[in-house]
Amino acid sequence: MPWNCLENLSLPFLKILKVKHVLTDNLTGLIENTSGTLIEISITWRICHSKINYKKIIQAIYQ
Repeated sequence: MPWNCLENLSLPFLKILKVKHVLTDNLTGLIENTSGTLIEISITWRICHSKINYKKIIQAIYQ
């Protein structure tokens, strides 16, 4: 499934986000487009990602 559709998806009222096996860039775009309404995020990956990817996700959460 092409995950790039998530990058520009706007979900301004989303409060809980649970994802599995989503690429970092797509995930950060989705988090940024929630307008700061998230109260819970759960991320599951098949493989361990680099510290750079974790940093991108954390930055998206705190923007």
